[in-house]
Amino acid sequence: MSSHILFNHVQIGDCNLYAEQIVPHSGLFRISGYDQALQTLDGLTHFFRISCRKNAELQVYGDFLHLASAPGFGTKVSLYFKDEQIDSFQALVSATCESDPEFITTITLSEVEDSISKTGLSSHFSL
Repeated sequence: MSSHILFNHVQIGDCNLYAEQIVPHSGLFRISGYDQALQTLDGLTHFFRISCRKNAELQVYGDFLHLASAPGFGTKVSLYFKDEQIDSFQALVSATCESDPEFITTITLSEVEDSISKTGLSSHFSL
């Protein structure tokens, strides 16, 4: 199961990138994960999120290679749409810049932590 959410403002560490700096419609936040199904005695099927992975990608005008995080070190990332925060997480940041015909940097954000705690699932339903 996955979802795709647009965003138009991102904060990567101390750097804010606003809508006018972002290539229109290039900011896309994806949440994907693995769901496990459990069928109860009454015949209903319930889905529990076992793992979750958050990724985002955007293109910005200019050279923003300095935003790339050091290998193995995450950076705090906050995503917004029209001044409303969508999500905030620790991410590995990679950046590539193309200079033809103008400088456009593609920034990819990959969540560092991807496991959801399974504690408490058995307290909600008897297996």
